[in-house]
Amino acid sequence: MEDKYKLGMRNIKTGAAILVCLFLCNLSGISTGFQSCAAAILCMQVSVKNTVQAGITRIWGTLIGAAAGVLLLILHEFLPEPYSVLMTAPGVMIVIYICNVIGIPEACSIAALNFLSVQIEEQGLPPVIDGMWRTAETILGIVVAYAVNKYMRKPKLKRKENNN
Repeated sequence: MEDKYKLGMRNIKTGAAILVCLFLCNLSGISTGFQSCAAAILCMQVSVKNTVQAGITRIWGTLIGAAAGVLLLILHEFLPEPYSVLMTAPGVMIVIYICNVIGIPEACSIAALNFLSVQIEEQGLPPVIDGMWRTAETILGIVVAYAVNKYMRKPKLKRKENNN
């Protein structure tokens, strides 16, 4: 097999991070693990240093997206259904705008995803609690991606000594 078609360590580490996220979320019974898996995928980088930087950026994005999602959920209680649905797309645009204005454009994707998850996947919890759970689950995925990237190493293969 050509080297370009072999599984790389980043691919293997991403799979391991997803496995850990799913295990922890299923063990707790709190959620399906989707949020933590998505965060782990987005944060897994080639190096631990890059994973830490991506993680910090994603945490900010998570907080921005969840906060905006919670605010809009609270507004939904005062608006008729068609208006609350129509506010979702502009809400995503506002979240992306905020990330760009404060200088973290790398956080736009996770901020928008968290905003949408709070808006679309309503779990019957009070909005603030829902936003906090989604934020916590996303942070779990970020922490798992960091830990897997830091502690999972490529196996050292023993080389055969040539006695010729």
